[in-house]
Amino acid sequence: MNRILTLFVAIAVLMASPLIAAYDRYQNQGSRDLRASLDEIRHELSNHETMIQIFEQKFATQENIVESFGQQIEADQKSNKDLIQGKAANVDQRVLKLEALLQGMVEDMRQLRSQSSELEKQLNEQNNNTDHLKNAVGSLMDALQANVPELEGKMYQVKSEDTLGDIALRHHTSVKAIKEINQMKNDRILIGQKLKLP
Repeated sequence: MNRILTLFVAIAVLMASPLIAAYDRYQNQGSRDLRASLDEIRHELSNHETMIQIFEQKFATQENIVESFGQQIEADQKSNKDLIQGKAANVDQRVLKLEALLQGMVEDMRQLRSQSSELEKQLNEQNNNTDHLKNAVGSLMDALQANVPELEGKMYQVKSEDTLGDIALRHHTSVKAIKEINQMKNDRILIGQKLKLP
């Protein structure tokens, strides 16, 4: 029986040998296919990892660019804000100076009005004094001429816009003669003044 069993085992081994070989071949082929698939998957994974790294680098670069732009915009905004504040402060200072200048001009105008009013009053007083002085001189001249005995000759009362030259010409005499007879030192005459004529 041992022999049969051995024979049976030997037949089974012989019959199983091609199956085992086929199984080994199948397993080897499957193993190779599996390894090839794994290699492809690994290769694709490697490619994907490389692509992911490239995208991460691009993303990091873009983040840096965005951050740089953000910093530049922030710096520009701060610079513009400082510039605007500086200009606004400059405008404020100019406005304050102009307001002070305007207030000074208004005060000067008030003072000028006040002084103008004072000068006008003084001018009116001087005009009144001049009128009184003219009247007084005229009265004095009349009194002097009334008290002086009349010598030979005629009398002439000075009118507006008269000059000694005009009077001398009209009365056929000279300025020198009129001045001598009236004891005048200069050519000044007054309206209403009475002159002796030679």
